[in-house]
Amino acid sequence: MTSEELKNLQKTHFLQHKQNKEVLKSSENQQKESTKVKFISISSLSASNFNKIENKNVKRKKLKIVSVQTKIKRRLAANGRERRRMKNLNKAFDNLRKYLPSPENNRQLSKYETLQIAQSYITALCELLK
Repeated sequence: MTSEELKNLQKTHFLQHKQNKEVLKSSENQQKESTKVKFISISSLSASNFNKIENKNVKRKKLKIVSVQTKIKRRLAANGRERRRMKNLNKAFDNLRKYLPSPENNRQLSKYETLQIAQSYITALCELLK
């Protein structure tokens, strides 16, 4: 990775972090507004309507309200896990490439090519053992 690519990556990361902070601030304001409770007059409800409302509340499971801040934290954590997973997968492919015959033009094999050559190589080695 060149220094210019590294700088661009750092800038991108910084801008994403800045945007996340702004979203967190605006989500806190939205959360405050959404927690306001609305009341209805019980006298305006007939007995049958009241029973319907009461039964609906009993049957429904309580939904957990997840704040936007929590959602963002979860998303960032998931992104980090996925980044780590891909990094480990790429390391595994690099290790596999070390044990395979290298191509003549010294270019790095794609993941697909690596798997295809590994399969052919293992098959050839098995044939040698027979």
